[in-house]
Amino acid sequence: MRVIALTVFALLGAGAAQAQVSPTEQYVPIGKTSADTVMQGEVVSVAAQPSAANTTTPSTTAFTMETGGVERTYLIGPRTRIYVDRSQQGQSNQLGSVADLRSGRDVEAFVPDLSSRLALWVKVRPQ
Repeated sequence: MRVIALTVFALLGAGAAQAQVSPTEQYVPIGKTSADTVMQGEVVSVAAQPSAANTTTPSTTAFTMETGGVERTYLIGPRTRIYVDRSQQGQSNQLGSVADLRSGRDVEAFVPDLSSRLALWVKVRPQ
């Protein structure tokens, strides 16, 4: 019985941790997220980063965004979620892809670790 109770508490704790790391951003429009490490700006460029030969590590994609006149480059990894923000059309956000990141589009990225530059999620507004 004690093992079952500990398992239940562990699962509840894991669910709470997941909720803190990845909020339900697919429902929140660009500019409405209150996290400190959310970057907002405009897409400048997108470039695939090839993986090194003889490795099983998937390649990443780098995207550069301009924020307040400063260009910053962040990474999109295999687990990064990309959302298309359709709130201006009165519709809910939908999952997108790297192809949705085009120069000139408004973008928002959640980068919890600025030293790694890896985005947990990216939202882009279609034009």
